[in-house]
Parts: sequence; structure tokens; C-alpha cells
Amino acid sequence: MDLAQRHARITQSVVEICVTEHKWVRSKRSKLFRLKRYYKFRDGIIVTVKPRYTRIIADDRALRGPIRKSIEVSFGDQVTLPVANIVTSGNGIAVLICHHEHPVDGFREIEFFGGAVREMDEVYTYSSRNDDEVLTPGTITSIGAKTFNHTCPAHYRSEFGSAVTNGNAQLVGICSSYHEHLTARNIVSIATKIEHTLQRPFVVRRDVTVVLRVMLKMSREWNIICKVSRWRT
Repeated sequence: MDLAQRHARITQSVVEICVTEHKWVRSKRSKLFRLKRYYKFRDGIIVTVKPRYTRIIADDRALRGPIRKSIEVSFGDQVTLPVANIVTSGNGIAVLICHHEHPVDGFREIEFFGGAVREMDEVYTYSSRNDDEVLTPGTITSIGAKTFNHTCPAHYRSEFGSAVTNGNAQLVGICSSYHEHLTARNIVSIATKIEHTLQRPFVVRRDVTVVLRVMLKMSREWNIICKVSRWRT
């Protein structure tokens, strides 16, 4: 799959989320309060596409909090829909649901990578910027239990949930922070957070789900082994 095909595939699974915050601001000159709107744009990743609704995951930092917000999702130039339901538990991942009367053409569920990433694997970070759909290449430099670092070039929106994919346009992570380099949550961490948010098992595809279950079980068993080892010492 060349870069153009990879870019075309990913654009079908990423949407733009517009978060409008409504704040009462006091004028320094008149001392009166007036309602101001502040806009934040984030990337959302489609995980379920049905004829009447679409389920999207996104970084939840701009979506939670006490400030009154209105949230809309833009499916390219086709349609902009309000978010009918948003579920967030403050663990980093929010699940958004948009209802539509007719299927949204040209969009598809993201394909999850069922294997494990390794250091020096080539990855690609996708995000929207000033109406440009940018796909930047990089390599994985280090891997942790729940995250990995990579060298994809970043801009101000990358750390807030941009999709990280492999050469086959399969999702391998979601960017979560930036400190000299981008850090992304891995697939096991994403699946765990979605399940915690929805309070039920998260099913993507049958084959990938089996792999995720095995990886999650191995991760839990490894944590138990580490705890037993520390207790014995």
C-alpha cells in the first residue's frame, strides 16, 4: 500500500469534532457580562458504522468538565451532525454517538491492528490541520506497557487523540501527550479504556477481539507475576 492509498483509507475513518464552549465573560470596560464562544477542534476515530448511527472514539480532555459545551461531528463535506450521546469516565477516552437518518457514504470503521508493535516499526500519524488532512511518517522509539513513543512530526492538535497507524492503515495507537516527542496509547490500553467507559465488552472485529483478549490476559498475568515476585523478595 503506497502513501496515497494509505492516506485515502485513513481519511475514511477519521472525522473532525468541533467542541464549542460557552462562557460568560466580564468586560473590563463596561463591567457587564457577555456570552462568548470558544472553539476547539479534535480528531475522532470511527469504530462502528451502522445505517442509523456512528460510534466514534476521541481524546476526552476537551469533552469533559463543568463548562457548558455543544459538540458536533463533521463527516467531511457531506454533513455535520450533533453528538446525540457522549460517554466519558475521565480515563482519557470518550465514546461519542451520532444519529443520522441515512447512511453516511464514504466512511468506514477503522481497522485495528491485532499484533504487537515493536521498536523501529514505521508508523504514520494522521490529523486534520487548517482544512488539510496530514499524514506524517515516523518510527517507534520505545515501548511501554500501555504506551509507545514515536517520531512522527507533531502540531498543536496531534497530542489530543490523533490516530497512529501502520503501513496497512491499521490503527496501532492514539496520541495522548507530547514532551519532545509524541506518546500514544497502544491498542490494549485503548480497548481497556473503552470497555471501562462503556461498562461492557468492546467488540471491534471477531479476529482482532480474540487477539485483544489474549493480549489483555497476558498483560494481567504478567502483572500478577510481578506482584508475586516482589512479595517473595
